Amino acid sequence: MKRANICIIGAGRLGRAAISQLAESGHNVIVIDKKAENLKFIREFATIEPIIMDASDINAMRNEVGLEDIDTIIVATSDNIEIIATLLELQAEINLFNNLKIAARAVNKRHARVLKQIGVDWIISPEEEAGIKMALLTVDKNFLNYADSLKEIANGVFAGSVNVKSPHYINKSIRNANLRQFNVNVVLIKRNKETFLPAAETIIQLNDEITIIGKIGDVGTVLQKLESIKK
Repeated sequence: MKRANICIIGAGRLGRAAISQLAESGHNVIVIDKKAENLKFIREFATIEPIIMDASDINAMRNEVGLEDIDTIIVATSDNIEIIATLLELQAEINLFNNLKIAARAVNKRHARVLKQIGVDWIISPEEEAGIKMALLTVDKNFLNYADSLKEIANGVFAGSVNVKSPHYINKSIRNANLRQFNVNVVLIKRNKETFLPAAETIIQLNDEITIIGKIGDVGTVLQKLESIKK
């Protein structure tokens, strides 16, 4: 796997979780926070460069961070509109910066809509997603079984993955498996080390990791069917 150059803005709880995960995976990470005390924990990570700076300051960002070398910026702060405006202005200045992706935290649906409208590539709503999961865990047994693999990718639309164990689906094509009758779509298959977009005639094999999307209840139901060893 290619090592990515990633910049994380904000070293609070969300930022720290991302920092730890990326550092353990060996990626090169720059962390920006305007509070020095938030960056103290970074000393334990050799591949992380801390920068004490206000990321909404366009001149500081232009002069202190080599943005042309960055693949992705994660804006982990909740108050982030000014920071993102700065990033988008810099993106317009630097041609090499055009391939950069921006992920940002949204505190509510209105905030998420604004982030989408101004050009953020990926929007993360940790509090809202946690609340949805907490509610569904209490009422939906399928969600309880697959909560860790389910991610909301749009308003009310979830993606989930499972390894196929069910004899009912093994050696059938995507078309003949007819999972669309449950109002879900198969979007990815991971087989051994290869991940690919399946066609209608792709044959499902034992232990294929299948990713589907749909409404939460439908996704949970189908994940259970794919994993069940009962005929």
